[in-house]
Amino acid sequence: KVLDVARFAPWGGNRQGNLLRWVVISDPVKVHHVAQMSIEWMKSVRESNPAMYKEAKLEAFTTAWDEGEDQISRGAPCFIQAWAPKDERTAPQGTTIAMAYAQLAAHAIGLGSSWSGGINTAVQAYPPLTELLGLPKDIVSYGTILLGYPAEQFHKIPARKPLNVTWL
Repeated sequence: KVLDVARFAPWGGNRQGNLLRWVVISDPVKVHHVAQMSIEWMKSVRESNPAMYKEAKLEAFTTAWDEGEDQISRGAPCFIQAWAPKDERTAPQGTTIAMAYAQLAAHAIGLGSSWSGGINTAVQAYPPLTELLGLPKDIVSYGTILLGYPAEQFHKIPARKPLNVTWL
């Protein structure tokens, strides 16, 4: 249902159907394995690029993992990724819009969702994870969303800063 709604998201030139590919893992054990591989990638960054490791604050994730807390997949039983050609100029915006539609659809049917930059960045940078998911060389994962039934229900919208608008 979530992906069926997402397929109606607007895309430059209405080309989404020809470009966007969804990948879904709906087995909690496999989701956890992908999270573990994401942590492996983060730990490899600590060795290969300490400046990036520090700037991206990856230590928060690796330390939590080592202490038994999964801040990568957060125990979600499912995730979806939006894949599209890496040389397609409209793909970053189109996939982001489609993923936003997916998140709105998830909320409408009672699911919780959260973007996972940790998984998505690892998929783009860590060959063992790229191979596990079967990501072709000319395709990029533009986003990863975790899905599941929320442990908590929010009864009001979190506080937001006022709009910053310039009317011309």
